[in-house]
Amino acid sequence: MLKSYTFNLIIFIVLIIQIDIFTKISASRQELTWTDNTAFGCNFTFNDTFKKIESIEKDKCKSNCIQTYGCSHFVWNKNKNGTCILKKNDISQDNLVISNDLTSMCGIVEGNPLVNDVHTLKHVYINDEGACLLPAESYAIKYPIALGNRETLDYLKFRPQLCGHVLEIDCGLGKFDAVIMNSNFGGGLELYESLWEAAVPKRNKKMNEARCNVTLSKKNPFTSTDYKCYHGTDQTDNVYFRSLGLFNTRGKVVVAAQMNGRNGTLTENGYFTFYNFGTEEDLVTFYFEFGGSYSVYLKDCPGNSKKQQWS
Repeated sequence: MLKSYTFNLIIFIVLIIQIDIFTKISASRQELTWTDNTAFGCNFTFNDTFKKIESIEKDKCKSNCIQTYGCSHFVWNKNKNGTCILKKNDISQDNLVISNDLTSMCGIVEGNPLVNDVHTLKHVYINDEGACLLPAESYAIKYPIALGNRETLDYLKFRPQLCGHVLEIDCGLGKFDAVIMNSNFGGGLELYESLWEAAVPKRNKKMNEARCNVTLSKKNPFTSTDYKCYHGTDQTDNVYFRSLGLFNTRGKVVVAAQMNGRNGTLTENGYFTFYNFGTEEDLVTFYFEFGGSYSVYLKDCPGNSKKQQWS
């Protein structure tokens, strides 16, 4: 009887402690003043640092995060004449806690770095599937774009992992969203006719070239909000060969895929190939560039017999 009483007392004390901690954390968040995605005297609950900059002023920490691909949030503290800690992965204000260092600053960056003054031409082909061979879907983004690999594109230089992602461009007539569905090796950006006509000023159309600012958007290309896995072909029951891709990831770039302990091979169209195994009850796991993963059964990855046509 005494043992039962003691055990229940321990459980009760643990619950009280947990409630107290949660209450303090909640109160701490309420005490923080959040302005322009920045607060003072705070820190984040996750240790997901990927870069530190020392001897830096407080007001330069946020701009460093904005200019660094993969940085989603940051913390500045007074250590070592000012240390800026750049962090990665999804985060929200719910992950904020009060810091013992009341001079510290933390913040969240919502977008990716802007790449300025990219040489841009008009794409001359129409009704094109493009190198990415994207699935025929209900697209929220109507404009297509071909992405080159010039050094001036910086982190946006074409790589198969960017197939199906959304770029936000501004060529002088405001911001437009476009789906990466083709490559343009040796060049900058190539706008398909529909986007060229909408986004490029008349003076640039006469010169047949433009200069555009561009960033990797976190918008989904499809009208749905869920991640969407597709086979790269219509072979969804071939146990000897699988071609698989993950789309609609809200800007998260997939860099690897694994099934039954084996790594897939990335192909030029952004799909991962697996050989000699794979039933519909197997799970494929896709890994994102800055951490995190998503798993899905092969039976939930439809075939891609019909490719999206772009013009």
